[in-house]
Amino acid sequence: MLYVIEHLEPEMYKWCLLEYRRIAEIVGSKNLAVTNLRGLNVPRNITKNSNKKSFRKIGLKGVCLLSPYANKRLSKNDGNRFECLVFGGILGDNPPRKRTMKYFNGIKCEKRNLGKKQMSTDTAVYVAKKVIDGKSMKDLDFVDNIEVKMDKYLSVHLPFRYVRVRGRILIPKGMKKLLRDMEMP
Repeated sequence: MLYVIEHLEPEMYKWCLLEYRRIAEIVGSKNLAVTNLRGLNVPRNITKNSNKKSFRKIGLKGVCLLSPYANKRLSKNDGNRFECLVFGGILGDNPPRKRTMKYFNGIKCEKRNLGKKQMSTDTAVYVAKKVIDGKSMKDLDFVDNIEVKMDKYLSVHLPFRYVRVRGRILIPKGMKKLLRDMEMP
């Protein structure tokens, strides 16, 4: 299975790179493609499968687009049906502005969802891979609206869906440092 991230941000933000690196750890760099880069770069240690063009223009076959707004849920049987799962690489908003849905509107391919809750891109890929590998969504421990403690007094609220494995919420390595280093208004 090829996991395709259609990069939809105007820049290659550090946040995106942390998520893409985490995705490469989840699926393997040879199973990850980042498309729609338009002059941006993804380091080759994340994936060698990058393309400046949109996934729509590079001739992929057996494509399934993941969207919270799709009518049908992804299932393990879809692993035999599709060759590529496409995810929107876009930083989420709260409340969601449905930018991914607007971007993918009118694309002629099958679509599936992973539930209606907004997930980080790396979480969506993790969940999709687990489902394709045969795990039920009911077996995953979802956590919504996480709070990341920075220090004794400061925390950051992330209003998205994440997965907890063995008591630990899965966020990309380096995310806490990035949040700490961000300029606050």
